[in-house]
Amino acid sequence: MNEKIAKLFKKKIFDGLDVRTGEGSRMIRGIFDVMFFEREVKGRLMATSAPFFLCASEDAKDIKADDEVSFSGSTYYVSKVNDDKHGLSVIHLRETYEDQRREGEEINPEEVVGSFLDQLKRKPRR
Repeated sequence: MNEKIAKLFKKKIFDGLDVRTGEGSRMIRGIFDVMFFEREVKGRLMATSAPFFLCASEDAKDIKADDEVSFSGSTYYVSKVNDDKHGLSVIHLRETYEDQRREGEEINPEEVVGSFLDQLKRKPRR
């Protein structure tokens, strides 16, 4: 299963995330998305968002908290990396280095992949 996932994410139909770690810079492929949700803070609903990147676990194995990444000209910092132990990892991102790490809802990789594949099916082929 892990080999199939790694091979799938090498295709150019997926987004590219430029990753800068202590080991250097490289691009990995996956799905960039932003989850929007509301939270109650001091009795008021606050809208917030949580950017994340879904990729093959083998591509995320050396990525750690506070590494810098960029996507489409925007810079993000890694909050944490969740490996689902089945070949997928979710890289949780924040927009500035000073942002507090989000203790938010977990992102289910299976739901993201399912949603992405549904979108691909709906796109007209050229």
